[in-house]
Amino acid sequence: MGCGSSSMSPKLLDFLKDEYVIAVSQWALLADEVPFNFYYVNDNYRWRRSNIKNKMFDFFKTDIPKWSKTLGNDVKNEIPFFNKFKQNNNFGKHTYSSVPWSMSFDVNSEDLTNGKLAVDNPEQYFSDEYFKKIEVQRTGYGSVTRCAVDLAFRLRFKECYILNFDSIPLVGTAYNEHISKAFKHQVVTEENINNKKYYLNCGFSKPTWRKRHSVYNKYGMQVKRVITSNVNDYETEFCLGNNKKIDETMVKFFKPRRFFFETCLFENLIEGDFTPLSDVKISL
Repeated sequence: MGCGSSSMSPKLLDFLKDEYVIAVSQWALLADEVPFNFYYVNDNYRWRRSNIKNKMFDFFKTDIPKWSKTLGNDVKNEIPFFNKFKQNNNFGKHTYSSVPWSMSFDVNSEDLTNGKLAVDNPEQYFSDEYFKKIEVQRTGYGSVTRCAVDLAFRLRFKECYILNFDSIPLVGTAYNEHISKAFKHQVVTEENINNKKYYLNCGFSKPTWRKRHSVYNKYGMQVKRVITSNVNDYETEFCLGNNKKIDETMVKFFKPRRFFFETCLFENLIEGDFTPLSDVKISL
């Protein structure tokens, strides 16, 4: 569950009540009012405002399963945040630190069942004993969403649906309304949408996702991106160059991102239809 807007629907949060959800980064600010099962938290040094920092301190004290980029041990700009935290606070149970980024990505053969990592009932592994063994590579290439998908893979899920991982610049905030209420962000307008700085993240690294798809498929996990029908229409028009307010260079830059994942419509997903869009084929 990313922080973008491409899957936001009035029915989304209600639908997710019956799903296992790994929430990315700033969703941790809303853990009390919009609780999820797991969290992957990134770049804690950014929580500078006192009210936000205190909220994150409270989050790290909870027993909610969470993986963090670091717990302040070996990433220089994270150390002040966690040094401050440790002065008067203790980490809650199920709080884990990620391992450094590496181009290598695979699994140990002893973790496999009939050659697969994925199993029918992954919840049997939801324990501190198993969590401690999980190695999630921190951000390096592929962004915090890639970390969360890696976590789903290590948790032995057979299917992973990525929500709110925006590939094309959307007018509005670069984050959905829930996140924006908790943490103010700059707004993307039709006037400044051609400024790539709002979307220049490393989430769409072709070599990284090419490798991930290969390993995920080999060991039994399917990954699909989920967007609403409105966003699908918008992305289609964007990639065709039909929105004349979008520079051609922007279209050329962002168009490939639509084809990093098989993609499903949210409206179909909640009705039990998992069929991916026929015109969105993985091209890496």
